[in-house]
Amino acid sequence: MLRACIALIVAALALPAQAKDPIVITMQDVVPLRGFPNIYIDWVSSRYLPALFDALTEVAEGGAIRPALATGWRAKDPLTWEFDLREGVSFSNGEPFNADAVIQAIAFLQSDEAVSFPIRRHVRNIAVVERLTDHKIVIRTMRPDAMLPARMRTVRMVPPKYFTAVGRVGFAKMPHGTGPFMAQKMERTRTVLVVNPNAWRKPQWDELHFVPVGDAIARTQAVISGAADIAFNTGPSIAEAIEGAGARLLAYDIGSVDAVPFVTTMDTPLKDKRVRQALNYAVNKAPLIAAFVHGATSPATQFAPLGTFGYTANLPPAYAYDPAKAKALLKDAGYPNGFETAIELWTDGTEQAAIHQQIISDLAAVDVSVRIIQVPILQWQNEGLYGGKWEAPMFNFAYNAMPTFDALEALETHSCLWVKPFNCDRAMADKIVEARETSDREVRLAKTRALFAALLEDPAAILLFPSIRFDVAGARMLPYAAPFGLLRFQDLAKRPK
Repeated sequence: MLRACIALIVAALALPAQAKDPIVITMQDVVPLRGFPNIYIDWVSSRYLPALFDALTEVAEGGAIRPALATGWRAKDPLTWEFDLREGVSFSNGEPFNADAVIQAIAFLQSDEAVSFPIRRHVRNIAVVERLTDHKIVIRTMRPDAMLPARMRTVRMVPPKYFTAVGRVGFAKMPHGTGPFMAQKMERTRTVLVVNPNAWRKPQWDELHFVPVGDAIARTQAVISGAADIAFNTGPSIAEAIEGAGARLLAYDIGSVDAVPFVTTMDTPLKDKRVRQALNYAVNKAPLIAAFVHGATSPATQFAPLGTFGYTANLPPAYAYDPAKAKALLKDAGYPNGFETAIELWTDGTEQAAIHQQIISDLAAVDVSVRIIQVPILQWQNEGLYGGKWEAPMFNFAYNAMPTFDALEALETHSCLWVKPFNCDRAMADKIVEARETSDREVRLAKTRALFAALLEDPAAILLFPSIRFDVAGARMLPYAAPFGLLRFQDLAKRPK
């Protein structure tokens, strides 16, 4: 059945008769491709947006923020930032990029129409954007924010006159940006992008096609067969399948840390710090990584995501596997015979399910019996994460620093500051706010690192390993960089046939 399904998908990937030799990318879903760019901050949409749109800044290797449509920036005082805008840039419809585009993009996100958009929170602290010249703006904030340049990478620029004329819905049907490519056709079965003639970063290839393929194996098979060139989000289990096909398995750290958070707002044994420490010592991370993540990472040293602002290099792995110490801590906490609990689990692939089954096995070895409550991801999001109604005192969720790659962002989600807190240490929340509103970047860094050091002592989750995602690149694809999995589409190119 699967073989027949793959054959149908590969046939569906056959290029239109008029197509040249495009770079074909298979991805899980096509819906975000039809959306307005300044709504989503999820992993799927973040991967294709740079092909069409630019922001003022972008992320570089190691998590540094570098210039994009802004060529430079400086803090004039704790509440005032000045940005220099790139000159000579036009949108794909010919409209010039200038200060008006920045003002409108931020104003839209602060309007009633965008009240539910996830990206809105990254402009919530902006009081006003002032135009000094066509290519210089001032952003004034309500509270100090040393990370404002990082937040500006989340807001994609759109042509203000065109957007005003067609509105968000019309724009989504035929978008225009300053990216290396522009939309030629946006359909449910295939999105075709061609070279943006006004691009300030000229692409090496003429055409990109994005094709939705729901099954990871089928996405991979499309690359092996030559029907596609890149497969997004394939999982490590396909490593053997691509051997001998000339394809490459690419692993990306995506600025988050896999974990099993505790719902400490519930009255369970997990409210005790010693129990939370015990569960961390009970889980053997190295075999999980070897078996289920293709050995592509190492046990986490901290809750701060690797390469983000706030990460501390050269720390030893945290909570080395020690079941004897785990049992001693449980006994000291009043649970010499362990206890029963549950985990609310959603999965996006077989690896996730297998990883958590092994975690449960490790916990059983120290007499902690864990029952799985399998839930659909939408229920997990709506009822649990955003609704605060949990069926179990544990669940699977990462410490995620996307899209700013500021580790403090990850910590805020797991604190009293979250919309529906599942873990609430008021003293830590106050320190998070203090760090967030620190204007000096180095002081901000020190305060962030201190918060994560404290979290290691009093863990709010079972710490696992840096979150890893996998792509497959075909034999013809030339090597390319993708910090945190974010492709530089202007650099993509293939070897000649």
